[in-house]
Amino acid sequence: MKRKVTGAINALGTLLIMAYLVGCGRDNSFIVNSTQDVSLINNTEAASSAIKMDTSGDGDNSEALAMAAVSDTSARKDKLRFSDDLEPGQFDISDFTIKLNGEEVALATDYLGKAEKVGQAREEKSKACLEAGYDIDYYYDDDSLVVYTLVSDEKQIVFNIEIKSDKYPTTKGATVGKTTRDDLYEMYGMPNDYGAAMFAYMVEDSEFRMNFNFNDDGIVESIDIVDNSVM
Repeated sequence: MKRKVTGAINALGTLLIMAYLVGCGRDNSFIVNSTQDVSLINNTEAASSAIKMDTSGDGDNSEALAMAAVSDTSARKDKLRFSDDLEPGQFDISDFTIKLNGEEVALATDYLGKAEKVGQAREEKSKACLEAGYDIDYYYDDDSLVVYTLVSDEKQIVFNIEIKSDKYPTTKGATVGKTTRDDLYEMYGMPNDYGAAMFAYMVEDSEFRMNFNFNDDGIVESIDIVDNSVM
């Protein structure tokens, strides 16, 4: 599985920035052709959610690149409003887990043995990213649940779980087609990042992320649980 993001910014006709991030065998390159100091702020309007570079005028691109992974929701103008009678829940590392036919499926765990227990899946294999062998993606229920794995030390390590079915609620009960923003607040508290179509939850000092994606009615339509360290 591979994801690539490409960005280009032209400031006064003198700056071109291209950033590539790829998951499998990725080359985390950041190429700058500029002698200017640059500060890029994304559309979340959070002061901490930024990319900052300082080439110090020598064009060698050697200065540190600072990237904020989590938006500071307290600084946002479009603060979320929940029902006054709601008590916020709490998000922690155990929430990066679902149950599949009675078996726990969690990020960064071996799926090789569990795949045999949870039932039949459509499997897609690709040449391994990290070592010899094959990475395997497991598709269930007409692709409404997908477990993506990478082979490592003869194990199939889960790095992404995608849910598009109400058959697979999260451990706290968030369910595709049923759960609202208020429900998520009661289950997990304030999201680390958000927009009109998405709530994202993370844990400090972890590369794991859980995205809840909403339809136009504000109901969860899909859930993406991902280990960003390999994306």
